[in-house]
Amino acid sequence: MRVADLAELGVRRVSTGSRLAFAAWAGFDAAARMLQEDGALPSASFNSA
Repeated sequence: MRVADLAELGVRRVSTGSRLAFAAWAGFDAAARMLQEDGALPSASFNSA
């Protein structure tokens, strides 16, 4: 469900808990694995996010 949909229902505050931190660590982990395995980072894929 989108935040805009929740707002239409009267929701004023949304808690993400630890999901934002989890997403950041997942991205960091993926980049570290690419660097370890391939010796390089595909900067185009990171710049498109």
